[in-house]
Amino acid sequence: MTRTSAFWDREEFPLPRNMILYSELKEELERLQAINPGMIKIEVVGQSVREHDLYLVIIANEQTMADIENYRNAIRNAVTNPKAAITSIQSGADYKAPFLVNSGIHGNEGGGVDASLRIIEKILLNPTDPETVQILDNVIVLFNLAMNPDGRVSHTRDNAEFADLNRDAMTQSQPETREMIQNVGLKWFPTASLDMHGWVGGMVDFMIEPATPPFNPNVEHDLFTHKLQTGRSMALALKKETGLPALIPLEHWEEGWDEYTTVMPLRYLQLVGTAGLVIEDRFPTEEGLKATVAVTWANLLYVSENKEDMLLKQFEFYLRGVEGRNERSDIQFPFAYIIPLDPTLQKNTKEAKNMVAHLQKNCVEVKQATRAFVAGNVTYPKGTIIVPMQQGLRGLANALLWSGEDLRKLNVKMMYDVAVYSFPLFAGFDAVPVWVKFVFNGADEVVIEASKGIYKETLHGDFVMMCDDNDAITAANRLVKEGYAISRFSKEYEHVPAGSFLIKNQEGLSELLLWLCESLSIRVERIGDVQSSSLLPVRLRKIAVITGDNNGAYFSMKQMGFDVTPVSYHLLNMDYDLEAGGFDSIVVSGSKRGLWEDTGEYVHAFSVFWGLTKRGRQKIIDFIAKGRDFIGIGFAGIQINKALGLLDVDFAYPNDAVSSSGWTPDDGPDPDAQTTENGIIKIDADASHPLTFSFGKDETVYAYGPVWFPRVSAQVGVASRFAEGDTLISGFWLAPEKAGGQPMIIHNKEGKQKVVLMGIDPTFRNYTPATFRLMANAFYWLGYE
Repeated sequence: MTRTSAFWDREEFPLPRNMILYSELKEELERLQAINPGMIKIEVVGQSVREHDLYLVIIANEQTMADIENYRNAIRNAVTNPKAAITSIQSGADYKAPFLVNSGIHGNEGGGVDASLRIIEKILLNPTDPETVQILDNVIVLFNLAMNPDGRVSHTRDNAEFADLNRDAMTQSQPETREMIQNVGLKWFPTASLDMHGWVGGMVDFMIEPATPPFNPNVEHDLFTHKLQTGRSMALALKKETGLPALIPLEHWEEGWDEYTTVMPLRYLQLVGTAGLVIEDRFPTEEGLKATVAVTWANLLYVSENKEDMLLKQFEFYLRGVEGRNERSDIQFPFAYIIPLDPTLQKNTKEAKNMVAHLQKNCVEVKQATRAFVAGNVTYPKGTIIVPMQQGLRGLANALLWSGEDLRKLNVKMMYDVAVYSFPLFAGFDAVPVWVKFVFNGADEVVIEASKGIYKETLHGDFVMMCDDNDAITAANRLVKEGYAISRFSKEYEHVPAGSFLIKNQEGLSELLLWLCESLSIRVERIGDVQSSSLLPVRLRKIAVITGDNNGAYFSMKQMGFDVTPVSYHLLNMDYDLEAGGFDSIVVSGSKRGLWEDTGEYVHAFSVFWGLTKRGRQKIIDFIAKGRDFIGIGFAGIQINKALGLLDVDFAYPNDAVSSSGWTPDDGPDPDAQTTENGIIKIDADASHPLTFSFGKDETVYAYGPVWFPRVSAQVGVASRFAEGDTLISGFWLAPEKAGGQPMIIHNKEGKQKVVLMGIDPTFRNYTPATFRLMANAFYWLGYE
C-alpha cells in the first residue's frame, strides 16, 4: 500500500513517512472500499471532541456481510439467553466470532492505525487466499480505526480535552470513549480483541500479552484459557516475520503489568466476556509496522481456528451470571444492588440517577420497583432501583457498584494502574449490596425524573445556598459571572453551615435562582438581611492547570464554571510563555512515574514527550517564583515546593515496591521511588476550614500516589489529615499506616502569595465527583484576602 502525499497539512503533526495522516484517512478508506465493496462496511460511529469522525471498519466475506445484522444479533442474544446459544453452537449453528482491533487510542502511538489499514488491504486484495478464507469463514473483523483522531492530528497521547482515553472506560467522560464502548463494544460483544500500542521503550522490542496477575475477580478469568496460547502463536509469527523476540508478561514477569484495572477500554470489555490482549511495539518504523501486521494476523488465525471453543467459553461467561453461579472462591456476588432514589434513603439523589443512566447505557439490566418491598430489614418505596445480579453482565454490574477489595490480602507487591473503581464511593451516592434473596416486583422500563433544586422563600432579604453538592459550586460561579455579589460563611451562621454561599439580594435574583433550581440540584433559602463579619468574598481567578496524565482539575473545574486554561507538558517543553497567558494562579499535579519525569524512553524524533523535560519544569518554577499563587498536588506539587522552598515541611510517599527505575528490594531502600499505590481511604477534615468546607471527620476519598507531610512548621496550616492507623478501605497500598494521622492538605498561614499542597488529587482523572469540591475550595481560597 503506497500513498503519494506531496505536502503535509500544516495543521497536522508531520508523522513518519510510512504513516497516514488523519486527514488522508477518509480517502484511503474509500480507496480500500473500491477494491472489494462486498467485503467491507465503513461506519462513522461518532465524533471526537474536535468533531473528527470516528471510523469503524467491518470486514467479512460477502455471504456474512449480506446477513451481518443477524450475526451480530446472535451474539447479543447470547448475553441474555446463553443456554440457548450454547445449545445452538453444539448443534452446529453457524456463528461468527466478532474480533475487535482497536488502534490509535494514544495519538502519538500511531503504528496500529497503519498496520490495520495494511491488514484490511491484504484481506480485500486476497479474498481466496487460504488464510483469508479461514479467517473470514469464522470471524467478523472490526477495526476501531484511529480511536483518538484529535491526538493523531496533534501527535499527542491525549485527546483534545487532555484526557487519556486509555484511562476513561469506567467514567466515559469523553465522546471517543463513549462511542467505542457503547457503539462498538456493547453493540458487538466481541469474542476477542486486540489493542495496539507503542512505543514500549527500551526494555523490550515487542510485547505481547497476556498480562501478569492480579486478575480482576469480576472477570471470569478462568474462562480465558486461550489467551496464553494466542500470545505464544503471535510471538512465533513475530519471530518468523522479523526475527524479533517477544516478551510475554505472564511468562516473563511475576507482576507489574497486570490486567486488574477496568479503566482501560479493552480491559473494560473483559467484563462483558471479551478475551482481550494488548501489544506494544518499540519503534515507529517500517519494521515495527510489519511486526504489528504479523502478530495481528496470527491472532486472527488463532481465533478462527479456535472459534467454537472461544464462543462456548464466552457464552459460559454469560450463563454463570444468568444462573447466579459462583465457580470461583476469589469473589462472591450479592443477590442484588439497591439504589434508593428516595431522599430519606439516598445521600445524593442526582448522582444515583446519573448512575442508573450509566448502567443502562452500558447494557446492565436495571429494574424499578412497582411497589414497596423489604430487603435487608429495610423497607424501600415504589420507584427504587434494583440491579439484579443474576444477569449475563453481572461482572460489569458488580465492577461498577462494588467497594473493591484490599489487594494486600493477595500478597500483591506492585501494580500497573488503578486498583479499585467504585462509582458509589467515587461519586458519593448509596448503592446497597443485598446478599440474601428478597422478593420484589420490578419493571424493565425505568422512568426517572430529572433532579431539581429546593427553593424556600419564607422570609425577605438575602439568600443562602448550601454547599454540599457540586451543583452549588456551578450555580455560585454562574451568579458571579452574572455580576451578583457572592460570599461564603467562614463560620456557622444560625442553622447555616460554614462554607455555605450568601447571595445578597438584588433585582432579578429571585427569578434567576428559581431558574437555577429547575436544572441544578441546589438548596436555596431566603434568610433575611444578613449582617455578618465572617464572610469570604467569592472571586474567580484566571488559573492555568498543567495537564499531564491527568486532566481532572481542568475538566471538572471547567464543568463547574471556573476560569481555567489547560497547559500541557508538551507546550511547556516547547517553551510556552505562562506570563503571556495572563494567569495569576497555577495548578500542578502528577505522580513521578512517567509523568513528572519522562521515564518512557520514547523515540523522541517521532513522538511528543509525555513527561516534563528540564525546561518544562523550569517554566513552572520560574512562574511561581514571581509570586503567583500555587496549588500543588501529589509528587509534582511537592517537588516544586522543594525547589522553591515555599512551605517549610517534610514530605513522604509510598516507596515500598519495585520502582520503574529498576530498583529491587535486594538493593535496599530507594528514596526516589514512587509506586502506583492507590485506593479508597479515610481522611479527617476540618469542616470549618475554607479549604475543606463541607467535609468532616471519617470522610471517604480516593488517593492515587498519595503524599503526606510528617513535619510542618508553625507557619503552615493543616486543613485535613489521613485518618489514624490503617486508612485503606480497598485498593493497593502496602503500608498505609505510615500516613496515618499525618497532614494531607496544607497551606501557608501568612504572605501575599497563596500556596496549597494536597497529598491526594481530589479530581483525579475526573473519577471522583464526591471530592471535586475540595479542589473548588482551593480555587476559591486563592481569591480570599
